[in-house]
Order: sequence, then C-alpha cells, then structure tokens
Amino acid sequence: MGTIAEKYIDEGRAEGVEFGKIETKKRAGNEVIKIWLSE
Repeated sequence: MGTIAEKYIDEGRAEGVEFGKIETKKRAGNEVIKIWLSE
C-alpha cells in the first residue's frame, strides 16, 4: 500500500482491466506506472 502505482490511481491516471497487474511505460519521455484493477 502507498506505492507510486496507487498514487496514480488516486490521481485518476490508471486504467482498470486486470487486478494486480502493474506495468511501466515511457510516455513523453517520462516513465509512467500503470496498475490495472478489475471493476
């Protein structure tokens, strides 16, 4: 709990697909952490 990925969820920058799946990608030269949650 309290990870960077969870912070992205709080800021509404994560997309929900599969629970517990975390992926890092580079976007606009910055590293973006995405975590998927099933809803």
